[in-house]
Amino acid sequence: MALKNKLLIVIGIFTGIIVAFIAAVFLFLYKPSFFLSLIFGKEEIPIVKKEENTTLTQKELYRLEEVVTKNLVEIKEGIALHPAVVLKVTQNGNQTDAYILTISELEWPFIKTLIRGGITLDKVKQVYKCGNIYLIDYDITGMWVPSVKAGPFIDKGVIVPGIDNGEPIIMPFYGNCTQTSGLVFNNFGDFAGVCVTGKFVPSDFIETLNPSTCIPLLHPENETENATGSVTNSTTATVPTLNRTNITTGNNITQNGTTNQDSTEEK
Repeated sequence: MALKNKLLIVIGIFTGIIVAFIAAVFLFLYKPSFFLSLIFGKEEIPIVKKEENTTLTQKELYRLEEVVTKNLVEIKEGIALHPAVVLKVTQNGNQTDAYILTISELEWPFIKTLIRGGITLDKVKQVYKCGNIYLIDYDITGMWVPSVKAGPFIDKGVIVPGIDNGEPIIMPFYGNCTQTSGLVFNNFGDFAGVCVTGKFVPSDFIETLNPSTCIPLLHPENETENATGSVTNSTTATVPTLNRTNITTGNNITQNGTTNQDSTEEK
């Protein structure tokens, strides 16, 4: 009986040692500072977990204002200025085209695009409407016009809704497009997309836009028919020809273009 009791005591002590060792291991893994304080007699050092800042500091905003201002170009319509970016530059044979992106609907024949470095583009080749985005095509052969650097939007950046007194309006932006429309730039100043009609359109999608799939808004001055088949003239009146079908220029003109007026000539 005495031997049995001694054996139980030994087993209990051994079990207690194992439990204490396991507890010490867990304590060291999950609370090392407290474990070390028990050994060396020092107070527990609080561990401060660094939280990522998802809002722009004033310093970041100043930096972005400087970078974004350099990435913008201005479209001049009369005395009004509108923000835009050089989306892409394409080469086709000996001809170089620049596509200027804006979300402002303008009087296209009367605009000029002002680019840093003293370059003014004033001869619009074509304007394409891609949803609520407008691409202005300029022939820049012989000129150097850099395109804007694009990048993804992550958490924070800035939005440019317009230009006031010659200076771009640059506001902090955190992904909510319901407040305003404008050009969006990420935290590095890269073009990230646009806010339009309450939705965000990312730059990687915009870069895939093909002007050939968009609606051209400018037409030649001598174009005589629009999409509905009616006669149009953007400058001066054109003289319709009598051999054209379904065009009325006077009384009693037939489908084949010959007149049915009574002849006054003697046969």
